[in-house]
Amino acid sequence: MLDDLARTHHAALLTACWRECGTLAVRKPKITGVFGVEDFDHPRNKCGMLEATCVGGNGQLIELTGATMLPLVHGYHRDGPNGAVDGAAPSYAIKTPSIRTKGVGMADLSLIRLPPPALDGHLVRLIAAQPLAIGSMIGTLALSVAVASSALSGIMRVFVTRTLAVLLTAHAAEGLLALAISVNQLKLPLGAACEWAVLVAAIGWPATRWLLRLRQP
Repeated sequence: MLDDLARTHHAALLTACWRECGTLAVRKPKITGVFGVEDFDHPRNKCGMLEATCVGGNGQLIELTGATMLPLVHGYHRDGPNGAVDGAAPSYAIKTPSIRTKGVGMADLSLIRLPPPALDGHLVRLIAAQPLAIGSMIGTLALSVAVASSALSGIMRVFVTRTLAVLLTAHAAEGLLALAISVNQLKLPLGAACEWAVLVAAIGWPATRWLLRLRQP
């Protein structure tokens, strides 16, 4: 059951692991436990949290438990304290009889939701700080400056101009691919999908490869 949940929520689970671990060098996320808001006191526990594991860059197993558990935006009840964050009364006191006795029905794990795999400042910094991403941005900028300057002439100018045109065309194509993946496979709203498309168009393959990892395994 938990393995099925991990596959269903792969994109959101992997991006949550990237954010919590502070690195993109993690893979194979798995859910090892699902908890409600009443199970423990945590500043981010508004409607439940996930216990998870992932594999680090050196092959070591990383356990996201305790303080590093992943917060949900919808818990395992349709409403009540383990429903959605919005309108789920996040001011409910933790571990009180009022939560334990509230009639919200049986737990339904198919209702759980992690934050969507949309970009935020933290994730953009992780992607843009990769050496390949930095190299791609510097290379594009250098070619743009060279074409705009008068230092180049003749066949060299033609070569650099065509190289830049091919590079920008490839980036634009990757941006369109990112938009399609974000909307059709990751099911992101158009605004969030456009943010991924802009990032990919600006950086190219060093950003595209991380987006591709969010597709269903």
